[in-house]
Amino acid sequence: MLVTSRRPMTGLEDVDRLALSEMAQDEAVDLLRRILGEERADAEAAAVARVAELYGLSYTSFAHGSLEAAYNTVAKTVTLSVTVTNGGTRQGADVVQVYATLPAAVTAEPRRLVAFRKVALAPGASQRITFTVPADDLTIWSAGAWKLVPGFYTFVVARDSRTVTAQWAVTVN
Repeated sequence: MLVTSRRPMTGLEDVDRLALSEMAQDEAVDLLRRILGEERADAEAAAVARVAELYGLSYTSFAHGSLEAAYNTVAKTVTLSVTVTNGGTRQGADVVQVYATLPAAVTAEPRRLVAFRKVALAPGASQRITFTVPADDLTIWSAGAWKLVPGFYTFVVARDSRTVTAQWAVTVN
């Protein structure tokens, strides 16, 4: 059986777009220019950059370090501070996520997203960012009411729920 497509041929059928998004931007644009010519390459490069942005890919790299956390018993908040560094040669943005692991006695999800923030940094730049997590965000539903379980909470900074970059433990009571 002969199958035909009504989709126009772009010249990129043999080029994996995800592979392009993982190349250095200059390399990807040069490859596209060789395959497609100047005008079309600029349009394709913009599309590849958009795909990279949508999937959280970047043309730079970030590091998270110097995490500190403390529980304020009066305000009933946990304050966390972390340094975010753009270690690459291009400007970029990173979404810093903070997860909490509740005490072992709690039967709840293993890790709970409690805060996040997008940070844009120039190449080589660092920025200290602070998160304030209300104790209410650490409560569980038990016996018909929201309750804060006293105990040992571990806070982690991550790129996503599986990629932990720094952690700190705090006693909450």
